Amino acid sequence: MTGVAQKDEEATVRIVRVIAYVMAVASVVFGALEGPDVVGQLPHLAGWWNAASIAVIFGIPLTMGLAARWIGLRLLRSLAATLAIGYLVVMVLLPVALLDGHLAVDLRAPWIFQLTVIGTSAAAIAWPHWSVWGFILIMAGLLGVERVIAYPGSITEVAAQDALQALMFNSIFAALTVVSIAAGRTLDGAASAARAETARAAAAVGLEQERSRIAALVHDGVLATLLAAARSEGVLGSALARQASATLAQLREHRDGSRFDEAVPARAFAWRLQAITTEIAPSAEFSYRVDSEAPIPAALTRAFADSTAEALRNSVRHAIQPGRPTNRAVHVEVAADQVRVAVLDDGAGFDPASIAPTRLGLKVSIVARMASQPGGRATIRSEPSRGTAVLLEWRSA
Repeated sequence: MTGVAQKDEEATVRIVRVIAYVMAVASVVFGALEGPDVVGQLPHLAGWWNAASIAVIFGIPLTMGLAARWIGLRLLRSLAATLAIGYLVVMVLLPVALLDGHLAVDLRAPWIFQLTVIGTSAAAIAWPHWSVWGFILIMAGLLGVERVIAYPGSITEVAAQDALQALMFNSIFAALTVVSIAAGRTLDGAASAARAETARAAAAVGLEQERSRIAALVHDGVLATLLAAARSEGVLGSALARQASATLAQLREHRDGSRFDEAVPARAFAWRLQAITTEIAPSAEFSYRVDSEAPIPAALTRAFADSTAEALRNSVRHAIQPGRPTNRAVHVEVAADQVRVAVLDDGAGFDPASIAPTRLGLKVSIVARMASQPGGRATIRSEPSRGTAVLLEWRSA
């Protein structure tokens, strides 16, 4: 049985195992209670039948109970089917095994008549419920007929009464077993449906995150490069060339899935953000504090790096005020359970409420990108003529 099949039938397997344990205990208890009858009837029955009936009715349930913990549902059902069929076979062969053609009047009914519930429970494990009721009808019919054969002086009405009692008694146990296994299948079906729905939801979330990442990459790199090229009036400066090269590298990395594939040590994480700062805003002040050497997950590193880069690009493009310099700073703090990155400038600033919802730079490139990481968030504070502060944070759950 494969791992997927085991997971899909987990509740059913547990229930069948419990039933197997109960059958093993019942075979021991019934064996002790019926022991005197078994021993008393041995001389009146053929040796081969005695060996076969004891092996089937006591040996197989004990094997199922002892092995249930380590074997799968398919093998448990095979053992149960063997037990059910074996029980019917020894019942059918009982008249042939009677050495004198019948049992002595002073002996009780054949001992296997007292253990029909073991065969019925096995049938309920092995087969569909309609087969179980057929098994019970056949077993009860055999019991009635063979009581007359074993005791020629028996009253037919008594034999019919015994058969009816066996039918009712076994139906109760069969119903309990069938309903229990059906409940397990229902639980397994619900669990399987829940897993499938979770997988679909995760795939949808992953697709949406990938779309957001592509949109952010297009905005941060492609559109920004084209906009800068349009404003350069045909002069491709070194900064613009570096941005174009970086954008092409990002597109290749996204295509190949090779960007930030591994967790990054905390200090290397800070240095990576320093390299981004130096590349986009060389004059910006950079500082960091690392209080933990725990590595930063790859996806989280990517979110911080891309968001920091976009915040710096926004500052370089929009924070300039005529007649005065613009100061910028990036500060990184890494602790055992949190990471904080602040991107600050004292430039032109803006009113966050006036930014259109369709603007990708803030909504997707920074806010949504950080929010896509569990425990991550981005806060943007700005006022006209009073600069901008972009705070990127992550805290472990």
